[in-house]
Amino acid sequence: MRRYLPVAAIALLLTGCSTTTPQRSGSLPEQPTLTAPTSNQTGTSSQTGASGYVPLELGDTAELSAEVDGSKPATWTIEKIEIDPPCSGRNGSSDTGHVLVLHVRADSGPDKYAAEQIPDAFRYTSFAEPGKNGTAIQASPSLCKSSEPHSQPLPVPYQLNQQLTGTVALIVPEANGTLIQNNPLLKGEGWRWSYPAK
Repeated sequence: MRRYLPVAAIALLLTGCSTTTPQRSGSLPEQPTLTAPTSNQTGTSSQTGASGYVPLELGDTAELSAEVDGSKPATWTIEKIEIDPPCSGRNGSSDTGHVLVLHVRADSGPDKYAAEQIPDAFRYTSFAEPGKNGTAIQASPSLCKSSEPHSQPLPVPYQLNQQLTGTVALIVPEANGTLIQNNPLLKGEGWRWSYPAK
């Protein structure tokens, strides 16, 4: 099942998120427009500690959509999440939290401006866990490597029209069944993944 979340224009970020379209000058190339989520796509603040998070289940598809001649967007799916799995590598376990290993499938798509955001979307700083008081607690990095056959860390950098599979390892305080993934371009918006709790 696909659930979509377009993102805001890079051009808007460069102009302080102004709603006024800047005048083009000289030979500067026109930048693609990345669109923001609509109100009916946002999650609830009581569950995430912030508005704008689209609720997704494992196997759903997140999307970064660039409106450039109908270009196909960059997409990804978190297919499953291992909790405290047997790990190889340093920092495979944590005394201060739980290790999550995300198994990810991504398609960078044909638009470079959308594809370039995928690595930022999967940095550990893009993930958080909602705490009991409603605030989001940022995840920490883990060097855990899944022991499942053919599981390797998600590769970077990405090229256009590239299909990728890999893992992302994080440390979270509780493994409480909800993982926030922040939009790499919009603060306080993104995706809220549900998974079986520890």
